Amino acid sequence: MRYITGAALSTMSSLLVLRGLKRTLALRMEWHSTTALAIAQVRDGHSAVG
Repeated sequence: MRYITGAALSTMSSLLVLRGLKRTLALRMEWHSTTALAIAQVRDGHSAVG
């Protein structure tokens, strides 16, 4: 990100990035949880995992 925007973001850019991160947090956490559960289920059924 630093190479795209420079060493420091402007005030408005910082606000927009932070707002975007806050608004999508619940969606991102739900996706992480779903993915982690799928991985755990695959590993649980694998014979090499004890």
